[in-house]
Amino acid sequence: MNYTSCIMEQHVYCQKCGKKYDYITTSCVHCGSTSRHITMSLLETIKIRDNFRLRKKVLGFKKFAVEVMGGWFPSKDPELRDGVLQTRVIDKENNKYIHIVRDYLSGKELHKEDEKLTDHTI
Repeated sequence: MNYTSCIMEQHVYCQKCGKKYDYITTSCVHCGSTSRHITMSLLETIKIRDNFRLRKKVLGFKKFAVEVMGGWFPSKDPELRDGVLQTRVIDKENNKYIHIVRDYLSGKELHKEDEKLTDHTI
């Protein structure tokens, strides 16, 4: 999941003395000149977040024997608008299920399951 944010900044400088002043003012508060030099800056931030899923396929197992998934995922919880980090392991060979969810920003563990796959319920 990627997202972009933009911030625009505008600055006014006196063309005569070069000092910065408020855009609303009609003349420079330092030298009285009415000649302006206006600069505009655009700052763009791009955040790239990724996740993965790996599967080990073995004859005798339906779909896969082991699946490992991890990375950043969006959250439906409005308090976790920056998403969560998840790790999930489904290991049919060793009858193991592990699922850990952490807050993306703080790293605080929000949810943890570590149990036999046969005991796991959705």
